[in-house]
Amino acid sequence: MGYSSVIRALAAICRSHRKAQYRSPWTEPLIIETRDTLGRLKGTAPKKQKRDLGITGEALLFRVCDVISDDVRGIRDRAMLLVGWQGGGRRRSEIAAARFEHIEPVEGGLRWTIPRSKADQTGKMLHVALTPAADERYCPVRTLRHWLDVSKITQGPIFRGVVGATGEILKAGLAPEGVSRRVKHYVKALGLDPSEFGGHSLRSGFVTSAYKMGRKMPDIMEATGHHTSTEVLGYIRRAGLIEESAGRGLMDEALARRTDEEGRH
Repeated sequence: MGYSSVIRALAAICRSHRKAQYRSPWTEPLIIETRDTLGRLKGTAPKKQKRDLGITGEALLFRVCDVISDDVRGIRDRAMLLVGWQGGGRRRSEIAAARFEHIEPVEGGLRWTIPRSKADQTGKMLHVALTPAADERYCPVRTLRHWLDVSKITQGPIFRGVVGATGEILKAGLAPEGVSRRVKHYVKALGLDPSEFGGHSLRSGFVTSAYKMGRKMPDIMEATGHHTSTEVLGYIRRAGLIEESAGRGLMDEALARRTDEEGRH
């Protein structure tokens, strides 16, 4: 357990003491000394942020897709990473929890309903858009439909375990850690250090790519479900979700830029 986790647990204990009208132990000399000792031993610096899987700059999301094979597991992984990325940079837990019943066709693409997220434990639900890209290699809509056709999944978890040797598709969905492992697998194939990447690379990659490509902050926050403590920007839901999604056209625009840059070299 990290230092911040210990401190959060201690703070919760102290709050419970105050609610019960007991003296909080937070300022007790022994507790202060223990906090200082833990800070020295475990360190108080935050964990290093995982590197982005974005579509600008190094364009690592495109490069990852380019090394994914066309076998059963590769078909699953391509759909999983593209859906997780363009769907607002979903957390690995949200990707692993995606079910066939959560996806519905709408005009202009697909709508993915996320019943519960880390930022919202009330079950309020989040609706995110999956919109087509011109190049089918990087299209979340077409790659997801291809995976569903191959897997014959019509209910339950979408992204399931696949036996590498046989291509057998298991009934159980991937664990959240499985999403991270697949990200690490592919960046390693690119010659990069897998320890610098993880499931959160999809989320950070979406946010940074959308920001760099001029998407408005409220639109990005709507797509990701992010909040600020003061909710100055708030969480905006639009009636025209597909048309106004922050992810709409990002793939095509980035690919056009990439083609232009390659043409100049």
